[in-house]
Amino acid sequence: MAKLENKTKENPKLEQNKLSDGRISLYLEYYLGREEKPVLDENGNQVYYESGKMQGKPKFAVKHHRRKENLSLYLIDKPRTPAERQQNKETLELAVRIRAEREQEFKESMLGYRLKKDRNVNFLDYFQAYINDYTKKDIRMVQIALSRFKDFLHEHYPMYEFSIKPELITKDMMEQFVAYLQSRSVGEGAKSIFQRFKKVIHYAIDHDVMLKDPCKGVTCKVDSQILRKDVLSPEEIQRLIACHYENENPNVRRAFIFCLYCGLRFCDVKDLTYRNIDYSNKKLKFEQRSFRQ
Repeated sequence: MAKLENKTKENPKLEQNKLSDGRISLYLEYYLGREEKPVLDENGNQVYYESGKMQGKPKFAVKHHRRKENLSLYLIDKPRTPAERQQNKETLELAVRIRAEREQEFKESMLGYRLKKDRNVNFLDYFQAYINDYTKKDIRMVQIALSRFKDFLHEHYPMYEFSIKPELITKDMMEQFVAYLQSRSVGEGAKSIFQRFKKVIHYAIDHDVMLKDPCKGVTCKVDSQILRKDVLSPEEIQRLIACHYENENPNVRRAFIFCLYCGLRFCDVKDLTYRNIDYSNKKLKFEQRSFRQ
């Protein structure tokens, strides 16, 4: 394999992996820091050193967090011709330039070099502040989006469980987040939560808190079979209308019948007023909320 010159303090480092077809794949490896957790025994009690210089001190297990980025660049393992050697040289030079650019971007995101002060915020706090000022009717779903993201970080990125810089939220992380949402929700649930999460991301971008959209190109698909709904027949509608129960609410009953005939959602119907009625044209006008994709 080709020999790469890596400096110890470089982050990310340029690494290589030999493929089965004889090519050498180049990739970057980022070091995201270390995490220490106390070592516990089978009863959940802290374990301590019993001898040596560390005697009496608690034991900690150290986990190092890393992330890889595939560059889609390849070297010829054993170049035989001048053309192949020149190709390897140019490919490696390109990889080195990309590594240097990524290192600067990584420093900006991790350390705040040359960044506006606002970009050094904890995204979780920023999300909560967004919720505190949120006045639309879907605020509960926005709150769920934050809660799900915190749960996701706890399970998959524990080093960011309580604090994560906006620039550390990557497309790869978002793809994992979507998979996590789909594992916890059925049907439209995951998609709806992800839509609210993207609203906050887009808001942060619009206010120059984030540089790039990590959600771009990431979709949350819904199983069409799960969403398939039965349609009531005219006979079934009439049977429902004919039903009555003790102490029924006439307003709820009328709203339900109205939904049956016009296809509106209950959340839309309950907010209708006389202002939504166009008497001259015999039309009902209202705005149905849609969410940025």
